[in-house]
Amino acid sequence: APKNDFKKYVGTKEKLLHELAIFDHHIGKLCWEEESGSNYDIKIAEEVYYQALDELLSRITYPIDRILYPIGNDYYHADNHRGTTHAGTILDVDGRWQKAFIKGREVVINTIERLRKIAPVDVMIVPGNHDYERIFYLGDVLDTRYSRTRHVKINNEPKPRKYYNYYNNTIGFTHGNEESHNDLPRLMADEAPKYWAKSKFREWHIGHFHKRAKKTFITT
Repeated sequence: APKNDFKKYVGTKEKLLHELAIFDHHIGKLCWEEESGSNYDIKIAEEVYYQALDELLSRITYPIDRILYPIGNDYYHADNHRGTTHAGTILDVDGRWQKAFIKGREVVINTIERLRKIAPVDVMIVPGNHDYERIFYLGDVLDTRYSRTRHVKINNEPKPRKYYNYYNNTIGFTHGNEESHNDLPRLMADEAPKYWAKSKFREWHIGHFHKRAKKTFITT
């Protein structure tokens, strides 16, 4: 664990958090264009991830106080050496499971190194239904790698749902395949009562469905 802090970050008058979320990336997935309409493998997954990272970072046009970087939500395609999801569904995978794990680790560390040049980074490990165990192992590697870096914090708690508070905002993270989405406000209030009480704005950010959707809960 190298001790490689940067000099003190320049503070910002207005406290702004930037969340960089690239969900459901499925590193290790294998697709053949003739069959599925497009190709996908470990190399393509790496290229696409960095393209998304470049695009999202290009949108930062204001001073950032902190960066929230959730990792997971099926970051890896398979969960084990048998090439299946956590529940045992057989998948098409690209190469050895060790190769996919190592590449996934390299991509995340490279991303964190880029982000921490901008602002302190809070990493949130979010398990998915494809990579429930494997993403925890990655989180433990990151926790060790950055244990001596003050400005990178890793949250790898063994919980399916995690919460993040930034001033009067609370964000909940879960993959979204287990809970009824109508229960999410109650779950946040029950599982994170201190964050719930101190926040004015509350959101859940979930993956799994591979499409954009928004649900708003209004209290009367």
